[in-house]
Amino acid sequence: GEEPKLVLYVFLGFTAITSIICQIGDLFESYIKRKLEIKDSSDLIPGHGGVFDRFDGMIFASVFVVLSILVWFVIA
Repeated sequence: GEEPKLVLYVFLGFTAITSIICQIGDLFESYIKRKLEIKDSSDLIPGHGGVFDRFDGMIFASVFVVLSILVWFVIA
């Protein structure tokens, strides 16, 4: 019936929102580096913008996912 379609639509919407938030995290970290006039967040991975550049979007997205799980399964 309609239940599998609804689950699919919710999953696709959640995935789209999560990917947008991941991009926002990346842009936010780049904004901070520009304001501080820093090219790389560390020297641990040379030429890659630093370690934080590898995880900045994932940090934002993981916070969103955890909060979403809490709201969906615990609070609701």
